[in-house]
Order: sequence, then C-alpha cells, then structure tokens
Amino acid sequence: KIEVVSLPATLNGKSLAEVGEYLKNIYQATHYLPGIEYWEYAFKNPTKVPLALKDGTYLFLFGSLVRGAGGSWGVPFLRWSGGTWNRDGGPLDCGWNSRCRVVLLKK
Repeated sequence: KIEVVSLPATLNGKSLAEVGEYLKNIYQATHYLPGIEYWEYAFKNPTKVPLALKDGTYLFLFGSLVRGAGGSWGVPFLRWSGGTWNRDGGPLDCGWNSRCRVVLLKK
C-alpha cells in the first residue's frame, strides 16, 4: 500500500541526508522506501498512480540515489505539474521544506 507522508516541521531546513536518516530510524521496521523503480513506473504509467500523489508537491523516493551529470548524488523525486510528471534528483545537501513529501510502501 502506497503512503505519502508529511514529515514533522522540525525537519524543515535539514538536508536530504538528515531526512533519510530520520526515515530509516522511524519507518524501517514498518515500511519500504521505494526508489528509482517507482520513479520509472510513475513516469511510464501516470494513469495508474494514485490521485493523492498528484498534488504538485515534491515526492521523494529515498530507496535509491541518483547521480547527476556533474557527479553529485541526490534523492530521486517526482512532481506532478501540467498533467505530466517532472522527475529529477534533489542533492543530498538540499534543504527539506513544507512542499516536500515522502513516498512509502507499507510492509
């Protein structure tokens, strides 16, 4: 079962690396952290993705890392905009904010 989680406001301004550590500590026992495989699935199958994920927020998929052309590592994310998915990777030192969400899969 797919869940979108809004994290506590105390994480605002924290790096994606710190948010990843938080997720590991809080959700590892009860959830899977989807990664690039869900990124690809959503991009190829937009009509099969739950409407709740299409609210325009940044949906981070902490189960994988992606590497940019410049060599930096990031967390893949999706964002529904204009009837299509935008996908990219947020650098690990990028700050978390209130427009960010996490996609989790319940075990």
